[in-house]
Amino acid sequence: MARTLAVALAGAAAGVLTATLLSPLAPAGEARLADPAPGLTFDWPVAAAGGAAAVLAVLLLGLPPALRAARVRDAGLRPAVRPSLVTGAAIAAGLPATAVLGIRRALQRGRGASAAPVGTALAGTMAAVTALCATAVFGASLAHLVGSPELYGAPYQAYINASGPGAPDQGRLLATLAREPAIDRVTLVSVPAVTVNKVTTRAATVTPVRGAVLLSAAGGRLPAAEGEIALGAGTMRAAGARIGGAVLVTVTAPDGTPRTGRFRVVGVLPVPTNFGTGGLGDGAAMTNAAYVAAQCPAVSDPAGQRRCRQAATAGPAEGVLVHAVPGPPGATALADLTSRFPGNVGAPDVPTALASFGESANFPLLLGIVVALCGVATLTHLLVASTYRRRRESGLLKALGFVRRQLAAVVFWQAATVAVAGVAAGVPLGLAAGRLIWDAFARNLGVVPVAVLPGWLIALLAAGVLAAALAIAVIPAVTAARARPGSALRAE
Repeated sequence: MARTLAVALAGAAAGVLTATLLSPLAPAGEARLADPAPGLTFDWPVAAAGGAAAVLAVLLLGLPPALRAARVRDAGLRPAVRPSLVTGAAIAAGLPATAVLGIRRALQRGRGASAAPVGTALAGTMAAVTALCATAVFGASLAHLVGSPELYGAPYQAYINASGPGAPDQGRLLATLAREPAIDRVTLVSVPAVTVNKVTTRAATVTPVRGAVLLSAAGGRLPAAEGEIALGAGTMRAAGARIGGAVLVTVTAPDGTPRTGRFRVVGVLPVPTNFGTGGLGDGAAMTNAAYVAAQCPAVSDPAGQRRCRQAATAGPAEGVLVHAVPGPPGATALADLTSRFPGNVGAPDVPTALASFGESANFPLLLGIVVALCGVATLTHLLVASTYRRRRESGLLKALGFVRRQLAAVVFWQAATVAVAGVAAGVPLGLAAGRLIWDAFARNLGVVPVAVLPGWLIALLAAGVLAAALAIAVIPAVTAARARPGSALRAE
């Protein structure tokens, strides 16, 4: 344990020093503009907490080997080490002796002076592959999200401003859209201010003119009837609401009177940037009929309610959402709309927060690289320690007739076995972890959680891990091949 403590203290000190030296590189992206001191920084509370955690983790990992070493047993009574199932399968398959020896060294720790850190190397390689695969899934899913407007709440291809100075007449606009067969979905939208459980926000009140409503649901479904509402993820958290629960929604009637009604939350949705609600997770959505019903609830005066509803529906919608059929006809129709109503037609905007995250949030990649470097370090340590501690075995093999090429092949087989074992365990774990992390991230952000599994990239990572393991094994293999049997077998 004293040796373990020394290793832990040295590693923690080196980690704190490395973090301090790398501090000028952080933070990255947009956050760097707000950093008042982007130079060399030593954050002693974080360094102390991280160093203490590292020391404790190393001591806990070193405790089981220390307890095993403390048990004194008669060497003559120790049972023989049983070969692993994989080693037995390699022997049964008739693989050459170099392959069998390499596989045995990769999977069996050995004992005594020849014991090697096999478990650490296997765990480190598996962790590295897991981190890299999870990072690949997260990155591919993020790229797919940024390139898919329907996932961040904008399944339309054009937003046409229909109110304010210079806006086209809504009747003429709808007539133009009705004559265009390549336009398959049209939705009218307004964004009035509402209060949901005392949380002030804006709600997209929509009326489908052709096809389904041009909004996306990240969970549950879109509202379709009076008394139903969908909320952004942030608004739902701030209002203490949940899907299936009820909220109090306050709207402003045409005469300026606030009216409060009970709505049932039927879904969570990402709110497009074009709506001006403030972000992906801020805002709400309901049908225009539900909004008018909240403005003009049923009263004892039917005539007054009718006048209220006429006043509530008299104004034009603020915008028109348009979706065209795929291919050249749709593209031509959208281009024609742009030329007919210049300055009023715009494409869906990528949310600023999402674009900034996609460009500058490199924490998952940095974490994957750090874990991968740790895996490289553990594999290097295994090969170097194994080559040194098994030099007597290598000398005996050379005395029995092994040539340099065969001794080097043993080390290469050892490295390849560790890499293959890490890939076999790390790839499924990484894919599962990546999907879970992305799902949690997407749901917290309020977008549609669609995970992408990049098969070609995963295959490339697996091949890269194997190639890296063989490259790391070059120097230990050369060292083992140059071993002299006389010096290795000399009696102490």
